[in-house]
Amino acid sequence: MKNRSAGIDVGGTFAKIGLVSPDGTVLEAIQIPTLPEKGPADFVRRAEGVLRNWSFSSIGLGLAGGVDSRTGTLQFVPNLKGWTGFSFKRAFERAYAVPVAVDNDANVAVWGGYAVALKKRPRHVVGLTLGTGVGGGLIVDGRLHVGATGSAGSSAT
Repeated sequence: MKNRSAGIDVGGTFAKIGLVSPDGTVLEAIQIPTLPEKGPADFVRRAEGVLRNWSFSSIGLGLAGGVDSRTGTLQFVPNLKGWTGFSFKRAFERAYAVPVAVDNDANVAVWGGYAVALKKRPRHVVGLTLGTGVGGGLIVDGRLHVGATGSAGSSAT
């Protein structure tokens, strides 16, 4: 089915993987352990085990910590030791011939809530995420504010 997206929220303990329709409806969802000690390549392999059963036209990935969203590379992370420098964008693009977007998990959560869930679009939004860590995202003048390092609003700044 065209226009469906696969979303992956990578936390320090668990990753949530979902198949999402364009209106934000979660069509399928599964949770897998992150197992950070096994490294990012192992995580990608296990996530691909879930994704191979679904049909989608894009992948979105949210990661705890600082992310270079252009390259999809994890720059720094408080709770995924040894994952720094890994390009999730490159890994998932190799496996699937679809566009892959990667950003800080709090930025992704706040933008998703703003774009899909809020009926009225306020100009400014502050969002907090609570999980294994604490993060935040900012919408300023209707746009995701990422700051100079790409992590404005997150606890890593």
